[in-house]
Amino acid sequence: MFDAAILLAAGPGRRMLPVTQTPKPLLPLSGQPGSERFLDFHLTAVASAGVRAVAIVGTRAVTRAPLRSILTLGPGVEVRMVESTVDPASHGTAWSLGLALEEASDMLAGKRLLIINAGVVYHPSLLARLAAHDPGRSAVLVGASRSPGAAECWVHDDAPAWAGRLGRGLDGTPAVEGLVCAGGLLGVTSVTAGDVESLRRAVRWAVDHTSGRARARYDEAIQMLVERGRVDAVSVIDSDRFLAVDTPDDYAHLITEHWPALQQAR
Repeated sequence: MFDAAILLAAGPGRRMLPVTQTPKPLLPLSGQPGSERFLDFHLTAVASAGVRAVAIVGTRAVTRAPLRSILTLGPGVEVRMVESTVDPASHGTAWSLGLALEEASDMLAGKRLLIINAGVVYHPSLLARLAAHDPGRSAVLVGASRSPGAAECWVHDDAPAWAGRLGRGLDGTPAVEGLVCAGGLLGVTSVTAGDVESLRRAVRWAVDHTSGRARARYDEAIQMLVERGRVDAVSVIDSDRFLAVDTPDDYAHLITEHWPALQQAR
């Protein structure tokens, strides 16, 4: 199982602004005020996966919000809020991950880490699938597609010039000739204690060298470790067990279909 977790919850969530000004990690999954929220869901899920130390990186609104789930985790689980004081619109998930690795280094040192983007919702069995992977190897969950040519080329072999050549629909095209497109990263990653320092260095690189974007994503740091042969891909095809919520339409789908189905499956 996992020893510690980092929840990345400092994103600006600006694509949700037409619907709500509430930070996405604090939105109710059912759409009903007072019900389980994104962060409550993640805290319960990682605690069930064996995690006893959790660092949550968020804006002031997120880190100072009362989370009822913390009270139900028991005294054996430590939750630390790491407040990000920078403009989230100009600093991406790589910066947030680097902040957590620095500010919570004492509670994360020597532990097998679980890193989760707080804007995703998944069946807890996906964490179990990741935990069951070789504990001596870091791994990422990737969304493999049944449709030819649809897989994203985030995870592949022997691609020194990968920056700028990644994206959905490139599988089988000349742009990625010779690459193995295993699927898109789903925002859930496990990192062995032995790979944490390599991850830290990769995060610093990603912050300093984005691939043409203003905000550096932690995907880029993971990609570097993949290319060095330190990270395996664990494929997920059952898409109804996973949903990334980025837009109001995604949130509407979560409320009306995905969350009710997930509740029934749980």
